Amino acid sequence: MNSPLWIYEVRRVGLPVLAVPAATTVLGAGLVAAVAGGGLVGRVVPGAIETLPALAAGVAVATTIGRDPARELQLSLPTGYGGTLARRLAPTLAATAVGAALLTIGAILAGHWHDAPGVLTAQLVWLAPVLFLAGIGALATLATASAALGTAVVGVLWIVEAAQSSLFVGRPWQPLYLFADGVVPGAPFHDAAGLTDAWWHDRLVLCVAALVVTAVSVVLARRPERLLRGAL
Repeated sequence: MNSPLWIYEVRRVGLPVLAVPAATTVLGAGLVAAVAGGGLVGRVVPGAIETLPALAAGVAVATTIGRDPARELQLSLPTGYGGTLARRLAPTLAATAVGAALLTIGAILAGHWHDAPGVLTAQLVWLAPVLFLAGIGALATLATASAALGTAVVGVLWIVEAAQSSLFVGRPWQPLYLFADGVVPGAPFHDAAGLTDAWWHDRLVLCVAALVVTAVSVVLARRPERLLRGAL
């Protein structure tokens, strides 16, 4: 592995973008601590673990792809631009994953997530939404050649899914519902025994959908004419 190249790309991403996952982890930990021991714990703790890292990942991916004033120069180099984007996105997504995993494990060990599944299964609570919104952020930014539009798509989708669960629960597209572990009235994702088949189906479909949108994003990243169409 070319360490100097990776170090350069990490610096190129910029501290503000890399700070987003850390800020999300701190915010999530603060929310968990605030509701711990009170009547709010219920599904608020897993809901925070599920929603906050996903938003951070989607916004950070869209922003990272859009922060390149020397894109024309990059595209003139023999190294594929897709590989350059991958090196820039890897640190941000890795930081998001580490922060979310630590937040999940901490909430379970501290006893703030009362009906938590096993530690490994609990990682799917944040992993599926993170992968999906990160893929959507990349796809929207590359397809529109606009970081602003990419970020807006992520934000609007996040708000709609978080605030309007009735648009997804009980409908044919229910498996694309991102936040199955928060406060979702009438949702079939949990019962007295724990996680239901609907929850596992939801997580599986989201992961597969994330792979699909990521694959399309890779194709778009290899088409210079789309990257140069707008200012990103």
